[in-house]
Amino acid sequence: MNTDIRVDVGFLDHWKTDTLIATCGSEGVLALMRLWIFAAQNKPDGQLTGVRTDMIERITKWRGESGMLLNCLAETRFIEQNAEGIWCLHDWERHNPYAASAEWRHERAKKANAAKRVKQLEDGYKPATSPLLASSSTLVAGYKPPPAPAPAPAPAPAPAPAPAPAPEPVAVTESAVGGTEVVERARASAPADADVTPPANPVPVRENSTKPAKTPHSACPAWLPAGTWQAFIDHRRALKHPLTADAARITLRDLAKAREWGHDPVALVEAAIGNGWRGCVFPDKHFQPPAAAVPGGGGAGRRVAGNATSPPGDPRIMEWESIMANLKQPAIEGEVLHANG
Repeated sequence: MNTDIRVDVGFLDHWKTDTLIATCGSEGVLALMRLWIFAAQNKPDGQLTGVRTDMIERITKWRGESGMLLNCLAETRFIEQNAEGIWCLHDWERHNPYAASAEWRHERAKKANAAKRVKQLEDGYKPATSPLLASSSTLVAGYKPPPAPAPAPAPAPAPAPAPAPAPEPVAVTESAVGGTEVVERARASAPADADVTPPANPVPVRENSTKPAKTPHSACPAWLPAGTWQAFIDHRRALKHPLTADAARITLRDLAKAREWGHDPVALVEAAIGNGWRGCVFPDKHFQPPAAAVPGGGGAGRRVAGNATSPPGDPRIMEWESIMANLKQPAIEGEVLHANG
């Protein structure tokens, strides 16, 4: 059964529709559409076979003057009578080809389904449910169910597993190497006077031995307290970046270099731990003399190199102090100049 019909987009502006509205009003257009829907559902070929003239207005639910709608539809040729006197919808197959071919599509689908079932039977296919096949003697007559497969033979029982050999007894003797206990195997079935020679390379047996923790870090130098260095190692482990052996060696090397430039290694390590840093030596800051304010320098930002912690006799610091001492600062109005010394 059809579920929809086609209506041309120019239907409302067509002169036939204007004439229908002028004669029967908008109810006439609604009645015509009801007639089209009735034909799509019950008379898909467009021929109102068996529908009498007086029934057309009842099908369309026309409430106006009797005969007015039918006469107007006939005059505008929305409907017409064929040679046999049967009312037909004008050009129904041209305006609604899908609805007009509903019966043809239904028959074609039935034939396709029947051909599909026949092919399934020829291929030896048995559907899960076949009430339709049981009612059709023509299709079931040539059907033969496939033979049931032969049952598979039962597997042979597996042989019982062989019993495990009894463990050999061992004799424990004392070795001359550091008093370590050595396990020497001796067969119980050997005679008493048999020569049981201990292995060439006895394996020592450790009792209650614990695996020592690996210490890949470099040894702590004398100028750095061991507690401070261990605190830095624990700090790196807490940051999920444990200190490897190479990283420890490089860090100690940089600390030693910073110490040569006059920086305190303990202060650098403690500053890294306190601030949550992964590193404690920064080349741009610690590979040069520490900055110190110039006394009477006349403003912030003027620095000179060297402090009390600088190693005495460092040629780099001496050169830097010589340059800064010979540098003449311009006098500023109002600034008090202090003599050296």
